[in-house]
Amino acid sequence: MVNKAMITGKEEDQLTFKIINELENGLRVSEVPERYPISLDQAKRISRYKNMLIETKGKISPDAYKNLIHLGMKSLYLGSLFREGDWEGLNDILLSITSEVKRRDLTLLIEELHKKRQKNKDIQEEINILRNEFRRDIKLLESQLKRLNEQTKEINYIFDLINKYSVLVRKVFLDGVGFLKGKLVLMKIFNPDWLQTMLQDGIIKYDDQELGYIIVNTIGLLDFYENKVDNGTIINSFKAESVNLDVVNNMNLTGSLREAKESIKKEISNIKQQKKNIEQKLKNINQSKANIIIESKDIKHVLSLKEIELQRQLKNQGLKWLYNQEYAVVDDFTLPNKKIVDVIGYSKNGKVIVIDVKTSMKDWNNDKNWTETLKYCDEFYFLVNNEIYKKFNKGANSFWKDNERFRDAVGILVVDETNKLTLVEPSIGHMKIHHPTELLFEISMMTSGNYVLGL
Repeated sequence: MVNKAMITGKEEDQLTFKIINELENGLRVSEVPERYPISLDQAKRISRYKNMLIETKGKISPDAYKNLIHLGMKSLYLGSLFREGDWEGLNDILLSITSEVKRRDLTLLIEELHKKRQKNKDIQEEINILRNEFRRDIKLLESQLKRLNEQTKEINYIFDLINKYSVLVRKVFLDGVGFLKGKLVLMKIFNPDWLQTMLQDGIIKYDDQELGYIIVNTIGLLDFYENKVDNGTIINSFKAESVNLDVVNNMNLTGSLREAKESIKKEISNIKQQKKNIEQKLKNINQSKANIIIESKDIKHVLSLKEIELQRQLKNQGLKWLYNQEYAVVDDFTLPNKKIVDVIGYSKNGKVIVIDVKTSMKDWNNDKNWTETLKYCDEFYFLVNNEIYKKFNKGANSFWKDNERFRDAVGILVVDETNKLTLVEPSIGHMKIHHPTELLFEISMMTSGNYVLGL
């Protein structure tokens, strides 16, 4: 019996590349075992490797292609990306590894690539929603500013206008006129008989919606008062009778033009500050999106075998810790708000605990939405190793610096160098769970799926 040759597909494996050359020149896969000391299964694998080398050339970077050759037959474990034509993903993984990588690690890298992509997609969707909300808010504020600026312009015009009249007329006008929703309203009348004349002359009109007299001809009203003064009529403001009582009593009416001008000025200032705050939030959101795009293209931030392995180890410790306390547990669970949690479990009493694994301070600092998890659990824990925990509590960079208000709600679990998990800081647990029944059912279904379907 002839011993079968070992094939690796690496550069030093001359047999593999000799067979690849023969296959390219027309040799059938089924004929390979007849000429060379390899099995049909080995021949098929070499054929798949040949196809991968041909298809990827020019579609991945030169450095990634070199790594593909150095990886040899192990590259077949990246076959799913090859079949999907995911050249970007294939390129990223090949740039993140060496030829010494283990087959199992290649599978982990593919899983992590998909997780990172989904996480980035979810974050970008959240960012897009926020961006649209902020833009709508800015547009609304700009509309309000435009309206208030027009009102300010109108009031300034009126002040310029009344300055052309006598002191008495100016006083009477300012005492008897108010401002409502950008309209001048008659608040006081110095002779009830004048109302009918003003209505007939088109100086005022009765507004059924506002339940009061609206001034439609400002110059006409000023001329009316000026004419009365010129004719010797004594106008006594203290004896003026109120009109528009429904408006005065029921509407948000500014008592005078001066007050209206000051009130609008303050409102404009407040709106400008609101607009400035929202614009800053929008700027931050845009920067966050830019950072996500940059990091997703920088393989060092997307894939790290060291962090993947640490994530797996910590996650397993978290699962065991909850399971040993008689919790039904599952990992990589999607909450109703679409956020994925590393570990979640519930007890026979329906108590829900969530564990969020962090493998680096960067991982911690980049997670801006971890608080969205709190409303779905009774207790919440971060799970880290000793090295990260020391950085976590370090001086000015302490995690609690910006999250002090959540200190009672958040617990800390630490795994030491001997792989022992310790509860360092407890979660007091005062959160109210949203949709508890549905949540427990979904956890149960996912746990069942893991067992029944091997998911």
